[in-house]
Amino acid sequence: MSCDYRGVRCLNKRIKPQVNDSVQMAYSQLIERLSGGINLLSNQLKRIIRNYADEKMYKNSGKVSTKRLQSGRLTCQVFQRRHEPSDKSDVCVMILVDESGSMRSGGKDKCAMQCVVGLAEVFARLRIPVKVIGFTADTDSSGNGYTSVYDAVHFHYMHWLNTPAERLNLLNITARCNNFDGYSIRYATKVLQQRKEQHKLCIILSDGQPACMYYHNDSGMKDTADAVKEAAKTSDVIGVGINLSSNAEKALFQIYGRYFIHARKPEDMFNNIGKVIQIIGPVLDIEFPDGHLPDLLNAIEIQNGDTKIVCEVAQQMGDNVVRTIAMSSTDGLQRGIEAVDTGTCISVPVGPET
Repeated sequence: MSCDYRGVRCLNKRIKPQVNDSVQMAYSQLIERLSGGINLLSNQLKRIIRNYADEKMYKNSGKVSTKRLQSGRLTCQVFQRRHEPSDKSDVCVMILVDESGSMRSGGKDKCAMQCVVGLAEVFARLRIPVKVIGFTADTDSSGNGYTSVYDAVHFHYMHWLNTPAERLNLLNITARCNNFDGYSIRYATKVLQQRKEQHKLCIILSDGQPACMYYHNDSGMKDTADAVKEAAKTSDVIGVGINLSSNAEKALFQIYGRYFIHARKPEDMFNNIGKVIQIIGPVLDIEFPDGHLPDLLNAIEIQNGDTKIVCEVAQQMGDNVVRTIAMSSTDGLQRGIEAVDTGTCISVPVGPET
């Protein structure tokens, strides 16, 4: 640790997987809900890693592209730098999750947990090693009560293997006590530096500024910003704000600059969301954010009340607009409704039901 944390008492607690039917069912239900966004990001990254040696990964001199992050989603286009085919899969990921008590407000801890689950599933499909650490402060070994026993407590939920049992651990991510962000970020950076992979990514999920007995307000902000700057020297750092207030968003902007995503709900992290701008019978024109145009033949899903309409991309019109053909009636559909790019073609079940 480059900062002077003399006297800080830290506990690192490894969480062992506890597998049972109810936990597996809860996890499966969550994955089903996030499946569209998980498939989209997985397929995009898979295409880059496996097939396109000359395709860009959006990075700029090792930094995250602010233009891509401002769209509010974590996609493969967050990175903008050319890589040789041999090193594209030479990646490891550290995910650091704020488990402070303020995360309990509005279910932000549940949102963060679901974001981490989605990311872990994406990286599992790509066989990218992942470490997940939840951090809190001013508590005991349980992390469930305010006390001065430990200044910082780290809950190690995943340990690089990204096994199904480890991923079940992520359901235990929850709001606890205070948050000693600068210390925990420096600890995570040190752990990440020990990995042999050439490309290191650190994703930090938080709901605002640090607050603990060791420091708070301006001193906490400065120490956390310094920790992020130090981490960025050896890895790419992305801050993810969870359902932020306007003040919290300003606080994270001071810490991460423009290198953060605001996730109001888990789907915001993954889904490529457009809006219907024209309806002519079964033909729908849909506008997407700059740089997020769906591929031809991709399936686009629109939730119209209780009915889900599936469309197929037939033409890329320019100006970030695609023309699609709906596979069912568009009666009652209105302009401005959201449309989600699934990242895959329309699939039809074949063969006998199992």
